[in-house]
Amino acid sequence: MRVLMTTTGYAGHALPMVPFARALMRAGIDVRMVGPRSRGHFLTRLGLSYFGIYDSPEEAIFRVGVSTFDMPFERANRRLVATGFGNLEARAAVASVLDTVDSFRPDVIIRESYEFASIIATELRSIPRCCVSLGLDDTERWISERVSDPLAVLRADHGLPTGAHTSHEPYLTLMPEELEAPGAPFANARLRFCDSEPADEPSSEPSWAASDHPLVYVSFGTVAAEIGLFPEFYRAAALALADLPLRVIMTVGEKHAPNDLGPLPDNIRVERWIPQDYVLAHAALMVSHPGYGAMMGALRHGVPMVVMPLFTDDHHRNASRIRATGAGVVLPALPDLHTLLAAGPDALRANLAAAVQRVLADSSFKSASAGIARQFTVLPSIDRVAPLLWELVGQAGSPADKRLH
Repeated sequence: MRVLMTTTGYAGHALPMVPFARALMRAGIDVRMVGPRSRGHFLTRLGLSYFGIYDSPEEAIFRVGVSTFDMPFERANRRLVATGFGNLEARAAVASVLDTVDSFRPDVIIRESYEFASIIATELRSIPRCCVSLGLDDTERWISERVSDPLAVLRADHGLPTGAHTSHEPYLTLMPEELEAPGAPFANARLRFCDSEPADEPSSEPSWAASDHPLVYVSFGTVAAEIGLFPEFYRAAALALADLPLRVIMTVGEKHAPNDLGPLPDNIRVERWIPQDYVLAHAALMVSHPGYGAMMGALRHGVPMVVMPLFTDDHHRNASRIRATGAGVVLPALPDLHTLLAAGPDALRANLAAAVQRVLADSSFKSASAGIARQFTVLPSIDRVAPLLWELVGQAGSPADKRLH
């Protein structure tokens, strides 16, 4: 079997696909990941086959982002998802995805939630498709609604019906159902798995692992630093925790130098990148934005959180579930990017230290996060995803004679 995995290449979008790719590779399946030439190449360091196949319209997407600078985040996110991902990125990718399908001839395509060119490709070539989910049911529903109009136009341009574009594809996720908000479930089948593969560990014990003080891991994901929050926002977070009896590890992303934060106390360590799972295995608490990967990583390890929703709609949904489940404390959010850049550091200085002290002092937060961690472990093994794909291929019939028109 050959499986093509399609991604927009952002770390927060591609990394949730990695456990599924590895599970398929363990089953002897030929897996190829594709996306833009400018992003995604970190996947090769993780042992995956990644190919940049198209040029992302980076400048056009940047201009869309600039146009949302003073918009409330909910309105800004609607524009960025619909125009950036649903229109510009999808249109730039679709011809190259089709070419890759015709040359690689996959039996199944697995996309991620913000990658839409594969929808056109699978329907034109009659190939079964599923999606690696990047969020809660509410987030997936929100994404689907935001891109409905631009994808209807793209589908019409390729001679396809303009109806619901994701109505039949199953969604693959590592999220336990207990994290979902009560209410109407997402319309698509949600197939939940447990990834029990051990995290990669350093060859020697790092110096920060040997101390009696609690370890706090600070990460605002891979995008925050790119939109202007570095270095002031990061420096404010570090200094807010500097006087507490803690060890703090902060990551700032591979494009930024830790030294740009200036002198910091000895209990604050800053790195471009550290394997998240390894740090969380030692951490007492995580401070985060909270993106999907951060939330899932922390709660899978039973680590409580202090979170401040930053700039995307799903941050607020994730924060709401962290609060509702008792797994952490949510700091006040700011309304738009202009305000976040101007007042975000002050908000951290005013609120972060007290929130961290509260979570570390109250054992109920640790108990709640540990309870969620147990829910991860009772899900079916991710190695069952390979038989699922065989079933999808069987239901669709062999696509070999249908792919090439």
